[in-house]
Amino acid sequence: MLFGVNAATGWMVCYAMRRKSEALAVFKRMVVGAAHKAGIAKKCIRCECDALWTSGSFKEFCAGMGIALEYSPPGVQEYNGVVESAIQRCLKVAKVSHRAAQELLGPAGFSRIRGLSVRGHELWAESAKDAAQKLNQSASPCNPRGASP
Repeated sequence: MLFGVNAATGWMVCYAMRRKSEALAVFKRMVVGAAHKAGIAKKCIRCECDALWTSGSFKEFCAGMGIALEYSPPGVQEYNGVVESAIQRCLKVAKVSHRAAQELLGPAGFSRIRGLSVRGHELWAESAKDAAQKLNQSASPCNPRGASP
């Protein structure tokens, strides 16, 4: 899963991936989609020092879009605290909604639905996307009326 969080407003977006190799294509979709929704281009992105985010193709894409890159130090999640806490909040909401859906289906769980396993792992990405949407629409100090951008 790839999360994008606006550190100033807390607005977040979540994209699912099947393989890590899809991350650059998903990231490109995320940047273009966010710029289209907000009506402004992204100026700076802070990311981890992972091989994916330090690759030449990623740096080339960001340079072409006019995006400056900031890398957080390896193993220091506090540097990116606003984003890390937003992701944790989103995953907690996703876990609760996933568990509630499982309880509604009873002992057979998600296996009652064709193509799903008993625990419904296949729906985890949808739960996370739904949680991000719900959190975007909830009231916060940066978004007192709970309106999505």
